[in-house]
Amino acid sequence: MLKRFAVFLLALLAAAAAHAQVASGSFPFVHSYDLDSATFTYPLLELSRPGTANIKTTGSSATIDAASGAPFAGIGVGSVLTVRTSTALSTPDFRTIIAKASDVQVTVEAAVDWSGAGAAGFRFDYQVLTDGTGLGAGWFGVSKYGPKSLYFAIAQQNTTTGITIQIECKQAGGLPVKVWPETTGTAQCDADGVFTTAGIGDRCLIQLPDGPLSSCRLGLKLTSTDDGGDTGANRESVFASFSGVPR
Repeated sequence: MLKRFAVFLLALLAAAAAHAQVASGSFPFVHSYDLDSATFTYPLLELSRPGTANIKTTGSSATIDAASGAPFAGIGVGSVLTVRTSTALSTPDFRTIIAKASDVQVTVEAAVDWSGAGAAGFRFDYQVLTDGTGLGAGWFGVSKYGPKSLYFAIAQQNTTTGITIQIECKQAGGLPVKVWPETTGTAQCDADGVFTTAGIGDRCLIQLPDGPLSSCRLGLKLTSTDDGGDTGANRESVFASFSGVPR
């Protein structure tokens, strides 16, 4: 009985935290995303959920193992794991799954040390990645916010032709409209949305238009081709977050 109550309480706290995050008007929705396509793809991380069992590493490693159970069941490549290794107030570690061996072992994009709890491991939260190229992919709601902005950063890329980025928004029941890069007026951050290097020059804070918008999404594509694989220095790594002032 106590165990069931504890599981229920953890789920309730996670749901409350996710709700508070969205209500505050600031949330990340893309984390270390790797591109493979020259067609616009729209990634979106779902709200955070509590893991079903603990996880651990052996020292500092990019291989994450189950401490018990099958914690990675239903969690696929591109999903983000979050672990706090000390107190609830500590800065958490975020890692993106780049390969999945089984429901008890995955590989993440960068080594991390989650061995401090020994065989017991650490509890974790996760966000499932959804992405697609269709009309319904990647949308997140913005109707509750007045002034709003979208931040994105290219931390790593391995393509000589660059990464092309655009932001689309729509009204309820309407079709998508490209709102950035702008076709008229003064360009914010970049005139054409094509980025050929990684670093501070490829980090943009875009002010989204006012008006009765219901949702927005971020489109990413390789401008031409991918020059490498999907691991280490060969993968692309894009981050994005939304911020808005609640009405």
